[in-house]
Amino acid sequence: MSEPTRVCPACYGFNRWSAERCQSCGAALENDDDLDSRLIWALGHPDTATAMRAADALAARQTKEAIGPLAGLVDRVDDPYRSAAAARALVAFAGDADADAALARVPSHPSVVVRSALKHSKKDLASLNADQRRAVVVALRQLEERLARIEEILDRDESGALYRRSRPRLSSDERERAGAILAELRAAIASVAETHGLPAEERDPGREIAGLLRISWESLAEIDSRRLGAYGRVDPGLRASLDPTLERMMALVVAIEEIAVGRRVEDDPQSV
Repeated sequence: MSEPTRVCPACYGFNRWSAERCQSCGAALENDDDLDSRLIWALGHPDTATAMRAADALAARQTKEAIGPLAGLVDRVDDPYRSAAAARALVAFAGDADADAALARVPSHPSVVVRSALKHSKKDLASLNADQRRAVVVALRQLEERLARIEEILDRDESGALYRRSRPRLSSDERERAGAILAELRAAIASVAETHGLPAEERDPGREIAGLLRISWESLAEIDSRRLGAYGRVDPGLRASLDPTLERMMALVVAIEEIAVGRRVEDDPQSV
């Protein structure tokens, strides 16, 4: 697995997590700024969704020092979702001359995403009925989960006894473009979620693990020597060479499931 990365507080360059100085500009990677300063810095973060969350937080905190940076983002044409988030955040500072000037420029922005940013409000929630909201949430949540899985596939090799998958052989330009596309997709999801007040679901990892393991337990139960007879004559030796191992694997799957859902395993692990 590759080492995690950290973003330079000076130039936004990516660096190894263990690095002490930025490999691009040489700046120290430690940042002792206060929260408002870190949020303003995050407006320029390479990940658009991170920048959007920072804009929301600065608006909620009424951080007037953020008006200038937010106004600058409104004028950008390369990242419409970041610019739209900045425009919405500036509404919190209406009455300030710089904020009002930036908001006045929104209707003439080249991107429809930005031009429509100020049209959305909580009133727009009525545009989706309950069933429509549920359908949108499910589709976008599944897409968001798949994006996370795609990132894993792009970032690391995987191997087991019965499968092997190497990272795609991408050039640095292709990898950078793929990362930008994934970031834009995430930003689009965040924008729809914010506009329509879509809820984030708190996932129970234990239940997810248990669900996957139950499927695996059922699959294992279908391949013992007796059930393999459905596929043809069964070699008598399979009863001794396959079935005991399958039984052990099924017991281990149950043991992991019990741990995952927080139940105490009463049996000694060696007897499972």
